[in-house]
Amino acid sequence: MANYLVQASYTSGSWATQIQNPQNRLEQVNKMFAAKGVKFISGYYAFGEFDLCVIAEGPDNVTTASALIAAAAGGALSKIQGYCPPSFYFNPEFHSCCFLTQSFN
Repeated sequence: MANYLVQASYTSGSWATQIQNPQNRLEQVNKMFAAKGVKFISGYYAFGEFDLCVIAEGPDNVTTASALIAAAAGGALSKIQGYCPPSFYFNPEFHSCCFLTQSFN
């Protein structure tokens, strides 16, 4: 299992929803990811360019990247970035992430 640093920002609509109905969204997303073997080790709210900083653990780059793509596709985030070995992005397995992402929905 590898650890990944993930940073994300909420949309203004997501913030408005959380003001009206406060809840720990990290717990909800963690439950969705756990079924695929990706889990949050720790998560923090942050000030600055990103609203969230999460340390995630995943079985491999493809599965973890697929989870992040699924989170980004949900519409609650204005941006998201994750850090894994740079060589992954130039590897053909990166493109398989989009296919695996469908299983997170």
